[in-house]
Amino acid sequence: MVPIRGADGVRRLWRAAVGLWVSDDPETGKVIRVAATGIVLWGLLTGAPEHAPVWVWGALGASLTCWLVFAVGDRAVPRTAMACLALSTGLAAAAAGPAGSAATVLVYVGMGTYALHLRPSVRSVLTVFAVEFAIALASMWPVEQRVEPLVLHAAIQTVLLLFGLRRRQYRLQALQTERLLEQTRAAQQERERAAALDERARIARDLHDVLAHSLGALGVQLDVAESLLARGGDVEGAAERVRRSRAMAAEGLREARAVIAALRADPPSSLPESVGAIAAAHRVGHGVRVDVDVTGTPRPLTPAAELALSGAAREALTNAARHTPGAPTRVVLAYTDAGTSLTVGSGPAERPGAVGGGGGFGLAGMAERLAAVGGTLRAGPEGDGSGGEGPHVWRVVAEVPE
Repeated sequence: MVPIRGADGVRRLWRAAVGLWVSDDPETGKVIRVAATGIVLWGLLTGAPEHAPVWVWGALGASLTCWLVFAVGDRAVPRTAMACLALSTGLAAAAAGPAGSAATVLVYVGMGTYALHLRPSVRSVLTVFAVEFAIALASMWPVEQRVEPLVLHAAIQTVLLLFGLRRRQYRLQALQTERLLEQTRAAQQERERAAALDERARIARDLHDVLAHSLGALGVQLDVAESLLARGGDVEGAAERVRRSRAMAAEGLREARAVIAALRADPPSSLPESVGAIAAAHRVGHGVRVDVDVTGTPRPLTPAAELALSGAAREALTNAARHTPGAPTRVVLAYTDAGTSLTVGSGPAERPGAVGGGGGFGLAGMAERLAAVGGTLRAGPEGDGSGGEGPHVWRVVAEVPE
């Protein structure tokens, strides 16, 4: 053990004392109970009368014993400790007249500690105060026969009671605030955890939509090509399947890159900005005209709903490029009383027969995302062969209710 010497030893002792004070209840904890015990013993040694009746010494001894039980057992046996503290105050009050200051010190320390403690109720504090005050007056009046000492005692007792109750209320409010902060932090952590789980689910869904469907279809095409070569020697048919597989692989790779780019990018602050950014990226990537219109008054939606609609915009533009390649596209984001809808229409296609060509693998995932927030999805070719919107028009409508 390193000996404590000089200024360094004093600093170490000071830090230990401060650490003990901070780690304990600063008003009714171990340090305070030890100090209060010292005050009680000092009062008994310096203020005890020389010729007091035996019952007075018995009351003082019993009061001191009850106080020591409280000081030692406050944490171990809380109910017994509080009962002993109240009994210590009552016994000291009974001897307040014959014992003088030796008993009043015990009364003041006991009553002040009881009023400061958080464990008893306010009703219990007031009851103990009333009983102790009545006992003290009954004990002091035959000895004093004057009003002034009684008034002084009543004033000191009242000040101790009011101070203790006020500090008690402040400490209770501080504890409630601390608990509320802990609950708030716990709720915030739970929200962050839920948001992280939602984000992980969204990422898994996006990757599944791109990779699982693309790789699954690619495997089917390669199996067919292998079967054509192994059984019938159909080289031309196998070559066609390989070309389809190459196209599917290229499309899957492009969609995977689009998903990764969307995950790496900082999310826009609103849904209209998000849709506008997606349309701009599509315009640059495919070299086609993309018009974006926002109707109604934009309003904030739930994060899940905004993610579903922005994902629907991205997937709908991908489908538009697949089904009506080279055709102009119009995106309409409409805010109505019934909800929010996103419409993506493209066409007429530059190449007849383009509508319906190929297969998009993101429609199922898009519908799942919308269904998770109570929304719906409609997608497919529109038009009856007449007018500007003929048979080569592709339209996707995503709706989220209010």
